[in-house]
Amino acid sequence: MAAALKERGIEPDEPCYNSVLLACPMSERWQKALDVLEEMRRAWRPTVDSYAAVIGACAQGRQFERALEVLAVMRESGVDPDLHCYERAIIACRHCKESVSAILVLDEMRRSGLKPSLVASNMAIEACVRDKEWLRALDLFDEMTECGVEPDVFTFNTALSACHKSGQWERALTLLDDMKRAGCEPGVHSYYCAVSACREAGQWDEAIALFGEMGLVGLQPDALTYSAVIVACQMAKKWSRVPRLVNQMRREGLEPSIHACNASIKASVHAMQYTQA
Repeated sequence: MAAALKERGIEPDEPCYNSVLLACPMSERWQKALDVLEEMRRAWRPTVDSYAAVIGACAQGRQFERALEVLAVMRESGVDPDLHCYERAIIACRHCKESVSAILVLDEMRRSGLKPSLVASNMAIEACVRDKEWLRALDLFDEMTECGVEPDVFTFNTALSACHKSGQWERALTLLDDMKRAGCEPGVHSYYCAVSACREAGQWDEAIALFGEMGLVGLQPDALTYSAVIVACQMAKKWSRVPRLVNQMRREGLEPSIHACNASIKASVHAMQYTQA
């Protein structure tokens, strides 16, 4: 870049370099951002914004190792990372399902004296969920609230997803209540996760009750939620509800899943056996 500008008689300065770096995250040109940063370091002292732009480019390019390397170079150069640098590094870890690295960056953020932001906390929790570290995700949720960071709908839904995957049905019910008290209205996905957590844990009556609650609060279940509660009805041997739910799905233009269809077949077989008896 510098050579091209010099040919035109222009000496690149700090704003010039930063303008190029800021354009890199938009185009996901992470390698270009690294090259420009290296060139800049030979002529100028990159600013916090310079480093933040490069880390952002690496995050967009799903290059979490490069993002962490830039963070390390930044500290070695005597430039203290700010909130945006840490957030973008954690986002890079989240993209690559690197929960351990995300947590390490979050811990470093705290040690530096910065309070983890909502964005940083959300991305670290989601990194854990993506990396199948569901209980760690719930621990991070607790740490976040203890630090005074108010969770939003995204935070609650990510934590509920962790409950679903780990079968933490009681925690899922608590989170739904906490969500309402915090003024974050649970949506279809929130209920789906709670219903699925109850189903996975064998708490079929709780799953069915939650499904009924959706109608009371004016939420229209999606195909995933219907399938989850239909399987719960099957497991609870509430056979008469299965075909009614499957028919209701179809009336609402939803295609029953293979699990819902299997449950419907088993319900029909049970009804035939009952009639013959």
